[in-house]
Amino acid sequence: MSSPVKGEYKDNVKKLINTILSDNELMGAELGSAGSLTILSELVIYLLIRLMTSPK
Repeated sequence: MSSPVKGEYKDNVKKLINTILSDNELMGAELGSAGSLTILSELVIYLLIRLMTSPK
């Protein structure tokens, strides 16, 4: 099975795949992901509280 990426672009993709993130880059990615999860979880909690406290 041949790769859908061909030519010079294939070499660039290979380099990117083999690149190792520095500690600072890795920390930034992890903190960015955690920040998104925190906001999402706060939204879910807020919506659950609103559903439970809304008059019926």
